[in-house]
Amino acid sequence: VSVTGSSFSNNTAGSDGGAIYIDGWTLTIATTGYTGNAALAGGGAVSLYGSTAVVTDTVFVGNTAIAGGGIYSANSTLTIERSTFGSNLGSTSGGGVSSGGTLTITASTFSANAAGSGGAIRNGGVLHMANSTLSGNAATFGGGLSSGLGALAVVTNTTIYNNTAAAITITASITT
Repeated sequence: VSVTGSSFSNNTAGSDGGAIYIDGWTLTIATTGYTGNAALAGGGAVSLYGSTAVVTDTVFVGNTAIAGGGIYSANSTLTIERSTFGSNLGSTSGGGVSSGGTLTITASTFSANAAGSGGAIRNGGVLHMANSTLSGNAATFGGGLSSGLGALAVVTNTTIYNNTAAAITITASITT
């Protein structure tokens, strides 16, 4: 499935994927905008299960879900490049992205996102992040990034600043 040069606004789902739900497929998204989408479970804008996805030059703003306000990724491989996540809400986890698989983020910005755990990103698998910015995000645990027990986060050349958390816990290995 390929999505290019599109706009998804104000879509809702009673379960997963306010705008797009992918289960077991390969998804490519480029130069697309997701605004004001909502899901009652995972992925206010995009929800992935057992899939592979590449997201490039895309903007996620004002999307909401229980987990992964922008993107929810379970048992999937997700690559995000040169994309922006702003003002998304994951009420339990991952304001911008909630991932339980392999997540690679390059040259992307996460700002003003909020969640219970991981204001910008909730990592429950393997995260590789480089040349990105996490700023002004908020959560109860991990204002910018929350990485769970048994997860791995490798963060290089990334700016993490002005994020807030009511409680700070690190239960995984974070390498910078």
